[in-house]
Amino acid sequence: MKKVKIVMAFLLILTILIVGCLGNGSEEPTEPEFTMVARSGGPLPAVNGHTEENEETTVDVPFNETFITQATFKLTWTDTNNNGDPESAQDDKFTIEVTPPNGSGEPETKSGTGNTLSLTVDVPQNIEEPVENGVGWIVKITIEPGEGTTAPGFGRFIWYTDTGNDWALTIEYKYLEAVEETT
Repeated sequence: MKKVKIVMAFLLILTILIVGCLGNGSEEPTEPEFTMVARSGGPLPAVNGHTEENEETTVDVPFNETFITQATFKLTWTDTNNNGDPESAQDDKFTIEVTPPNGSGEPETKSGTGNTLSLTVDVPQNIEEPVENGVGWIVKITIEPGEGTTAPGFGRFIWYTDTGNDWALTIEYKYLEAVEETT
């Protein structure tokens, strides 16, 4: 009987050791955990262009990041007429329209005169399942002509034709970045 108890104790200890050894080696490797963190980016390099009156210029904007949450588009220009004189400018009306990619937002538009126009587009992102939207943004810039200008010259008036405007577009943005959690 004593031998049976010793054998049973030995088998029990052996079973515990085998299960313990197998249990440690059979754990599945875990995937790293990530947290989405809000960051600011930009400005992107300025995009320079020229748009004729009653025309539209389209710019494709690729961001350096993948999950954009907000983008601010700042358009600056100097309104001049054909002879390059800012004093006789026609006060053209600029319009900027921004369309986010992949249906991640509706087109937004802003118009104005002067020399600066700024439009901020917010794109809601689900932190658990963010939408990739860093490529495919479309910016359309249009100019509607202002009033005609005249300049005096020897008792008569000279009519200058506005041939459009040079402009610069700068972009700053906010985005989500996946950061690996540390334990």
